[in-house]
Amino acid sequence: MIRFFRVLCIGFALALVSFNMVGQTMSVAPNVINLNTQGNYENIKGSYSAVIASTVITNHSIQVSFNGTYIMQATYVWYCPIDHILFVEFDRTVFKNHPAVVAQANQGPKPLTIIGNFSVLTSTGNTIVYAVDRLGYAEIIKPGNKK
Repeated sequence: MIRFFRVLCIGFALALVSFNMVGQTMSVAPNVINLNTQGNYENIKGSYSAVIASTVITNHSIQVSFNGTYIMQATYVWYCPIDHILFVEFDRTVFKNHPAVVAQANQGPKPLTIIGNFSVLTSTGNTIVYAVDRLGYAEIIKPGNKK
């Protein structure tokens, strides 16, 4: 019985550690950003699974950093209640023209982080503030000129 209890406790502890590791990550789309692209492209989005009390986001203050360097503030934050996904969007043009981003071209995936908070308005009129601290990866490429 004691052995079963130990195994159960160890399993529960591993499950908590695994959950916390997964909970801190996010997907980045696109995760490969070509510095040579031109034209109007979609912004870059970080997304992760979240359960939020409302879909009405009233305010946000979320910073975007790449490989440890602050790049910009997020431009837009929204929540999909169907899939329980929070999206944080930032301007692709500003991102790809930042000197710290350009310096990382063709060096493989680097960490992209979002940190800050956002507020939601509940159906009862209360405001809830949620913290954001997520990590994803993006690769910056700058292909050579073709002849």
